[in-house]
Amino acid sequence: MTVLAHLLSVFQHSASYNRHDLARPGVILWTDGERLWEKAVRLIASSCPGFFQLDENGLGEFSGPSTWVRYQLGKWSGESVPVVYLPGIYRHQFRRAAGFPEVARHLYALQFQGQFCSQLNGKDWTPAAILASEDGGLGLRVARDRATQQALGDQLEAVLRTPVAALRGKQLEASDFHDLAISDPVRLVLDWMNAPEKAAKDWPESQYAAFLAYCKKDLGFHPEKDGLITAVEKVTSAAGKWANVWNRFEDLAQSLPGVRKALDLVQPADLFSISSNPRIPATNRRLEEELRKGLVDSGNLPPSKARAALLTLATVHSSRAGSVYARLGEAPLAKASTHLQRMLAGMQTGVAGTDCASIGEAYLAGAWVVDAEARRAWESARKSEDCGAVSAALRATYLPWLEDLAFRLQDCASGYPVRSRQDARDHAPEPGTVILFVDGLRADLAKELMESMAQDGLQIEATAQWSALPSVTATAKPAWNPLAKALHGHEASA
Repeated sequence: MTVLAHLLSVFQHSASYNRHDLARPGVILWTDGERLWEKAVRLIASSCPGFFQLDENGLGEFSGPSTWVRYQLGKWSGESVPVVYLPGIYRHQFRRAAGFPEVARHLYALQFQGQFCSQLNGKDWTPAAILASEDGGLGLRVARDRATQQALGDQLEAVLRTPVAALRGKQLEASDFHDLAISDPVRLVLDWMNAPEKAAKDWPESQYAAFLAYCKKDLGFHPEKDGLITAVEKVTSAAGKWANVWNRFEDLAQSLPGVRKALDLVQPADLFSISSNPRIPATNRRLEEELRKGLVDSGNLPPSKARAALLTLATVHSSRAGSVYARLGEAPLAKASTHLQRMLAGMQTGVAGTDCASIGEAYLAGAWVVDAEARRAWESARKSEDCGAVSAALRATYLPWLEDLAFRLQDCASGYPVRSRQDARDHAPEPGTVILFVDGLRADLAKELMESMAQDGLQIEATAQWSALPSVTATAKPAWNPLAKALHGHEASA
């Protein structure tokens, strides 16, 4: 049994209850006020079905804000009781609603629907407590000095992967936890590249010595003699076992800013050329500049030639949309090119129809993708020069498509389906039905919402109807509102 397996058993024990007196808990609340488990939370989540983490900064694979966590709990149908990890939240903060952390306010009531994962004394489980506690922990002997506690936190993932039997029979100190880290030497190489001076200064002597031995034997590289520049040259070459180092960097790039900065030290092969190596930042920058110029130039072409030019650009650059530099936000135009490519594919399908009904059916059947991908292409750009480049491409291709569709619909105005409130759809209230009104829900956004809900396992039935014309608040609401006849005002805004 590993330490991780024991931690998971602690979760299961927290879900135990007296079936004669209580209902099955709906959730396990795992508070971690000091954020001691954050470094290993991805490893824990991968081994624990129904694991969700509170994260006010946005959505992740298993994390999100409190409203997202509540939603995930509401649709959880697994056999195990779901676990909600609450970094930065202490158990004692659940005692009073007043003063409860705002970021977790939607989770306050969960304490009445589930149980806490905590020690018998009510305190949060810490990594040291899991190892040393005789009451629910492993009962191991762990030194209490600061260096040991720091080492346990630094090597937490390695500790969790370690069999419990390998930790018994001795007093566990900092060096013991650091020795576990050499089991992941590739990560050590990246940590050294991220902060070489800090590694040489802060790493335990035994760990640093093991790291040097690995580099010399397996990578043919001496960190102290060859230096950081040689390391980044070897990483970007990705030859031999250095390919493992690059692949791991791609997975961890956002947490290794020092390595990303060091990659800029790689210079072109000579003064008159720029390397075509896709792992070198200079290559990505050059290709982004080429793509930016190509997008701008497409704005000066007639629509048919502009579409052809954009397809060529997308073929060349869309592969970079999945690169590490795209994930770091350094290839926004490459990401935009993939959306432009899908937008153009939707245009080629066309929008068949000779009246409002048939045009509407064709739009919902597939043409909505054109609007959606044009919006996504625009969203990919952030800097003004990138926004200008994407705008030029959209004006040359998307705008003519919009105008053509608008003129075709205008020709069908005499047969427009909704000409009065009597033509509009009537929503009669029914027991058990909730009607949610969204002001200005574009059809392409509605289709995306449907796809998202379907991926969450919901059964979707969709119907569509034309809006009042023009489809703005001042016109549409009075036209459809049952109180329309009672509304008065000399101007539309009134």
